[in-house]
Amino acid sequence: MKTEFSDTSIGIRRYRADDAPLLFEAARESIQELSSWMPWCHPHYSIDESSAFVSSRDAEWNKGEHYSFVVFDVKTGSFLGGVGLNFINRVHNFANLGYWIRTSHTRRGRATAAIRFAAMFGLRELGFDRLEIVVAAGKAAS
Repeated sequence: MKTEFSDTSIGIRRYRADDAPLLFEAARESIQELSSWMPWCHPHYSIDESSAFVSSRDAEWNKGEHYSFVVFDVKTGSFLGGVGLNFINRVHNFANLGYWIRTSHTRRGRATAAIRFAAMFGLRELGFDRLEIVVAAGKAAS
């Protein structure tokens, strides 16, 4: 099963143990923009929360409950955000597709590229019939 996708600028890959501090840094940078839409990214977000999230990714993946990816810059390797498939519905064969990009890298097409790769993974590799992106009312950027 293919689990890394990229073009000449953006890629997605599975989380690794050493991603916790990178996730923490990106999340802390983005609290003001994300906290209204993503409850996990709150003003007191800690490195322990990043570590717990990263360390749970393989188990969630292996259970088929959540497929999480790091969004990264192909040229620099920089951590840009996250994208993933969750709320898996096996009865109707679909999943939710969620994403976020760190504040300093928004509005440059990075989310769009990451979403395309995650959708390709969900449709081709996992065989879902449908993927849904649920956007909160008022979140115009999404």
